[in-house]
Amino acid sequence: MRIPFCQVVSEPAWEEEEVIRLQGVLRDTPVLSAEAEDSCLWLANPSGSYSVASTWKWWVLLKDPVVDVAVMLWKNIAPPKVKFYSWLAWKDRLKTSSFLKRIRVLNMEASSVCLLCRIEEETINHLTLSCPVVWNLWSDMVKWWDLVWVLPGSIEALLHWWAGFKFKKVIQPMWKVVPLAVMWSIWKARNDCLFNDKIVDGPELAEMVKLRVALWCKQSYRDLQYSVEDIVNNLDRIKV
Repeated sequence: MRIPFCQVVSEPAWEEEEVIRLQGVLRDTPVLSAEAEDSCLWLANPSGSYSVASTWKWWVLLKDPVVDVAVMLWKNIAPPKVKFYSWLAWKDRLKTSSFLKRIRVLNMEASSVCLLCRIEEETINHLTLSCPVVWNLWSDMVKWWDLVWVLPGSIEALLHWWAGFKFKKVIQPMWKVVPLAVMWSIWKARNDCLFNDKIVDGPELAEMVKLRVALWCKQSYRDLQYSVEDIVNNLDRIKV
């Protein structure tokens, strides 16, 4: 007598995991009560009612902390033309030599070497960050505030870092204006090299940035108790 062959097929592992997960969901389900009234609550709002504003806040909280660079640039004590220039730098719209070549304003044969270091091509990242003259300038500004940093790889990253750094309220506007003063001073120095054949002096450029920061602060806050000289030379005391 031949016994029929029976094959036992085991249940796939993923199905077992799904059954366990379903049991967990059912176990945590609230117990229904016939006496309780049915209602809907929007848990993202303490009041329980739905609103677009509460949805936006809930969505923002799901993301990483947001640093608003545009707010730092436009709500700033720097002059309007400086804020607009800094916005152009942030949006990669500065009229550097490489940019002008790309849009065919300059001939391809025209020199696009950086006017500050005379070594590399004048791109936006080079002019605003990696040029040796500019790198030293940023380092001097960070040292002025008694901080240590690693140079970011883009203006976007630099401004995000700068906007996210917090000081006490009285000097926070002073801190926020520093990158704008640096970028504006770089552009002014670059144009002096182009149109007036000047040579950039690094320490002199750093002092010019500090002076601009101090003057813009004094112009914006008439009752500021610190003098221009205090801001330039005694910033560590003001911070304390």
